[in-house]
Amino acid sequence: MEYKDPKGGDFIRINLENGKTLHGVLGYYKLPPNPSVSVVVFDAGLPYQFSKIEAEFPMMPGHVPECPNKAEVISQDDYIKHLEESKEKFSQKLASKDLVAACWASRMYSLDDVISNAKGPGGVPFTFLPATPSTGIYVVHALAQPTSKPFACKEAPEDQPLQGIKVNPILSPADLSFVLSYTNPHGFGAVDAGTYQSTPGVSRFFAYAIPEEAVGYVKNPLEFDFTPHEAVAKEAPKKSSAKKPAAKKTAKKKAKKKAKR
Repeated sequence: MEYKDPKGGDFIRINLENGKTLHGVLGYYKLPPNPSVSVVVFDAGLPYQFSKIEAEFPMMPGHVPECPNKAEVISQDDYIKHLEESKEKFSQKLASKDLVAACWASRMYSLDDVISNAKGPGGVPFTFLPATPSTGIYVVHALAQPTSKPFACKEAPEDQPLQGIKVNPILSPADLSFVLSYTNPHGFGAVDAGTYQSTPGVSRFFAYAIPEEAVGYVKNPLEFDFTPHEAVAKEAPKKSSAKKPAAKKTAKKKAKKKAKR
């Protein structure tokens, strides 16, 4: 196969020095003497970005033999095959039919969207965000470290205390994570966020939107109502009461005018 210089959006495989491999979408790369690549990985359905991995494309100018990790561009078919193998591995995690299974069903839903796009002519952009379900049912857990990007998560759901929730209106998982961080910064139900203080633009939680086929795995979810009209309704009495004093002043002025006449 004829060699072509790698470019952003290419499917790549990185052969790591520990014998493992990393498959993903190339963001950018830097040439020697300090070669590195940025790659986003979709193996578990959610995007997870690895930045500045010390790796090189051996056929590029300035080859550095001592660089521990070697990267190579792979074909569309090879990348799709890898994603489908990943899907097969974690599809077995649905058997428990509990909150953990619901999370993996959500990841599978998103991975299907990644695979579908990988098969298309446009491929999978480096900034691609997979589709998420819109059932209004979610499973949430706290994050070890607050993040400004609550759409990517490397933490396995089975390692976290999980809480099922039902939300109105339906929000994207990232938006819900931000809202919960503001309204319930210390946690709720089985989710304990400790002494975390809410910070604008930073999330302490990760939310999985649950697909229709796994909604039944979420038993007795906590319910949250974030409808905007409720917030407006609470402010309405304040607005009406503010107008009354002005009306009284007008009445007094009219009375004074009549007295003068």
